[in-house]
Amino acid sequence: MDKNYLAQQYNSKKTLFIKGSRKYDTKSITIFHEYINKFDIQGKKVLDMGCGDGSDLLIIQKQGADVFGIDSSAEMIHEAQKLFSTEKFSTCDFTQTPFPNHYFDIVVSKWAFQTASDIQSIYKEVIRITNDNARFIFLVAHPIRQFIEKTVSPKDYYQQEIVKSVLFDGTLVVEEPSHTFQEYFSPIFLSRFQILEYAEINDTGTERINGDIYPSFFIIHSAKK
Repeated sequence: MDKNYLAQQYNSKKTLFIKGSRKYDTKSITIFHEYINKFDIQGKKVLDMGCGDGSDLLIIQKQGADVFGIDSSAEMIHEAQKLFSTEKFSTCDFTQTPFPNHYFDIVVSKWAFQTASDIQSIYKEVIRITNDNARFIFLVAHPIRQFIEKTVSPKDYYQQEIVKSVLFDGTLVVEEPSHTFQEYFSPIFLSRFQILEYAEINDTGTERINGDIYPSFFIIHSAKK
């Protein structure tokens, strides 16, 4: 998939995404911040990978953290820069960030990693830019949900395909590559991070195909080994 594709996708759908997220993603936003609030972030350097309009980092900054954000969408970064110092926010690929080695105490991400085709390269970059004992918290679309959203027949869980996710009562459709649990819980991740908490959650922001009940996302709280 073209690396510029997702940036272009969210540039054109920025307003719909921001408005829809604030209305429909309250559950994932609440759980995301509950995980972050379980430890002291005062004075910590925090990076949000896929920061969007910066609304999550605004909450984190109020708790005394030194916040930074990156996103693949230039339009989203433009919105974030309205709230923060511009030099702390940049448009870039998650696998090639502009930060030095061992710079961050905490890396967080919400509804972002599933937009990338290569999860392992993201992990390698997180390992590079975090210090010893850093916390790593991320929330992503659940692989089961992505499998259900595949439209080809027969469906192949293991084959990475672009799936269309219908969000916010049908007001927004985004395209994302599907992933497996093996990609998220890979040897790279498990060798460098200890899982402290994990949860699978059913949210209201995504389409419920055939009325079935299944998790919309999962969230992981981990510590760097």
